[in-house]
Amino acid sequence: MIKRITQFWPRHWRGESGFWTSLLVFGMLVPFVVYFIGLNWVGKWSVLDTPRSRMFQGAIGFSLIGIVAIWQLVGVWRASSAAKEPGRSWLTRWFARSISAVTALIGLAMVTAAPGGMASLHEAATDQDEIGRQGHSVEADEQTLQLSGYMSWGLLDQVNNAFAQNPGINTVVMNSPGGHIQVGTRLYELFRARGVTTVAEGLCGSACTIAFIGGKERILNKGAKLGFHSAAGSGQVLVEAANQKLISTFREFGAGDAFIERMLATPPEDVWYPDRKQLLATGIVTSVRK
Repeated sequence: MIKRITQFWPRHWRGESGFWTSLLVFGMLVPFVVYFIGLNWVGKWSVLDTPRSRMFQGAIGFSLIGIVAIWQLVGVWRASSAAKEPGRSWLTRWFARSISAVTALIGLAMVTAAPGGMASLHEAATDQDEIGRQGHSVEADEQTLQLSGYMSWGLLDQVNNAFAQNPGINTVVMNSPGGHIQVGTRLYELFRARGVTTVAEGLCGSACTIAFIGGKERILNKGAKLGFHSAAGSGQVLVEAANQKLISTFREFGAGDAFIERMLATPPEDVWYPDRKQLLATGIVTSVRK
């Protein structure tokens, strides 16, 4: 069965699939299915993965799109040759080749987006993007982890290393204006799994608030404030995916719908600072230090 399924790849490449099967199935249907799945995989389904993971997935996805684009073109071109189809009119044969060429150009045009996307992901992975360049600090001792600055992917790596080197950490003190929402959600999951106490010091805003609610106990230091808003991002797909992640994370935490709606109603260029009574009443904060 597997052998029969895989035989159509070389058969089509050699132009042996038959004219209409070659054009309609392998020259049109298969490429557009691959294009659709590939673009959704790279551009939608993986947007909340790590930059390195997305680079790997993108390399596979765009390579597959490019391979299929060329594969279908060669197969249709050969299947529509005068030698393969001596009784078919030249007009029909060249019509098939034109359709196949357009399909190939669409796929190859998609592949041209890969270098720019890969470069952007590499910048994020190595803290050379806008958020990473803002800087951060991670300091740890046996029991306390202190985070300050922007929540970049480099900060996440350092936090993971700090926990690995200091397994007794039970308190995380944060002073951050935010950063990548994907970093915030991963810190939330890490803190929640370890049962640490989170402490907001100074400003904890945007992605920092996501990490903050991962604490088993959540303390607001004197003069500190938490700032919330909806997700920001480059492109509607990323923004929608990030907002859905915000909703699912805060619901998992136990925040009420009214709180979540207020947060999502705040545009990313603005910040909502609930007062201490609101934070205590909604359970975002478990205690306040005066």
